[in-house]
Amino acid sequence: MRPSALRFLTAACLLLAGPALANFDTRPVDRLSIGDGLSNDSVNAMAVDAQGFLWIATEDGLNRFDGQQFEPYRRDEIDPASIADNFVTALLAEGDSLYVATRTGSVQRLDLQRERFESLPPAIATTLEGNPVDDLVLVGPRHVLAGSRASGLAAFRFDPAGAVQ
Repeated sequence: MRPSALRFLTAACLLLAGPALANFDTRPVDRLSIGDGLSNDSVNAMAVDAQGFLWIATEDGLNRFDGQQFEPYRRDEIDPASIADNFVTALLAEGDSLYVATRTGSVQRLDLQRERFESLPPAIATTLEGNPVDDLVLVGPRHVLAGSRASGLAAFRFDPAGAVQ
C-alpha cells in the first residue's frame, strides 16, 4: 500500500471514531481532582458507557465525565430514583445501563436514557445489605454477579422492563 493511501486511511479512521467517544483529547491534563469538579479525590472504580462517557465511583458520589466537565450524582433523600448511597464501590457498564454498587451493599441499575436509578427488590437486596459490594461482573445480558468480601456472591438479572429476577 502506498504511504499516501495509508495516511488517508489512518486519518479517515480517526475522524470516524472521534464522534462516537466523549471528548477527552482536547484538554491536556495530567490530573483531575475536586478542583476540576470531581466529587471526591478517592476513586474506587471507573467504567466507560456506550456513548463514551467516563463514569467514576468515589467516596462522595458517582461522577459522569465527558472529557470537559463532571456531572456528579449524589443521594437525594426525597427522590427514590436517586443513587442509594454516595460511597460508590464498583461500576459496570452494559449498553444503556450502568450498574452501581455501594458500601452499604446496594446494587442499582442506572438507566442511562432516563437517568433514573432502579434498585433491587428487598428479597434480593437483603442478601447484600450492610456489606460493601466490591465487584460487579456481567455474566450474560443484564445478568450481573455482585461480589462482597463479607457476604459472598449474589446473582440477579434486570429485565428490559426494569424488573429484577
